[in-house]
Amino acid sequence: MGHVEVVQLLVDRGCNLFLQDKRGLNALDWARRGRHEDVVVLLEAAIERRIAGERALILQRREEAAIDDLANTNVGLANGLNKALSEGASLEKVRRRAFAACIAVGR
Repeated sequence: MGHVEVVQLLVDRGCNLFLQDKRGLNALDWARRGRHEDVVVLLEAAIERRIAGERALILQRREEAAIDDLANTNVGLANGLNKALSEGASLEKVRRRAFAACIAVGR
């Protein structure tokens, strides 16, 4: 098995592409120093994919957090409107407040 195959195996198994030695050098640095161009190309592509995957995960988590925030806002709004109705507010007044609240948060 050559260098490329070993590196590909490690990448496929999820190795830490950013791990550094005592000098602060990582696998890509060592591949460049050793002029292993095929390994450099492989590692650069793997790093790009890993970073893209991390970005996608961050965006997904942000989106999920925003949806959770929106759901919590809607629950709070619904509870507030139910309370207003139970305390005798007119249905028309509650409807106007709900509409204004939805516009305020951009829905």
